Amino acid sequence: MTIESITSDFIESENSLPCYITINQFAQTTVKSLRNRFPNSALYYSIRILNPNEAPNNHNRLNTYGKNEIKTLVEFYEKVKRNKSNIIFHDQFTNLTKLGELALVIPLSNDVIEFVFSYQNLIKTKLCNKISIQTLNYHLLLSLNGPKDFSNYDYTKAYDFWNGVHRFNQ
Repeated sequence: MTIESITSDFIESENSLPCYITINQFAQTTVKSLRNRFPNSALYYSIRILNPNEAPNNHNRLNTYGKNEIKTLVEFYEKVKRNKSNIIFHDQFTNLTKLGELALVIPLSNDVIEFVFSYQNLIKTKLCNKISIQTLNYHLLLSLNGPKDFSNYDYTKAYDFWNGVHRFNQ
């Protein structure tokens, strides 16, 4: 619909203000058009449980919150999974697949990135500036995923494991 057709259908003339009945008809027509455009509203309505602002504050309501919506989502995606064997989405929707893969690896905030760079700056100092990328990666993985408290760390077990690894030069 263009602006001209909306004006001619719902507003009587340029000089008169639109009446309540006309606005009501316009709103009902818009809602009807949206419902026709998006017929499976139960699925769209069910996705709202992913919004943390929608969660109830009451503990009693929180226990039952979203059960029907989860059931609707499971039923829908169960059908999608069954059809996956018949349809190869990657071949049909290559750009959407790439976009989805990129969305999965893009961090939601910069906190993790800043955390990694601060650890990198602690590891790769002026005295250790010729460290290889692979060694830096090992140190970063150990710093980020290793134990936070080394007071109970079993160094002899780590040494025995390190010593037991077969090396090519031996």
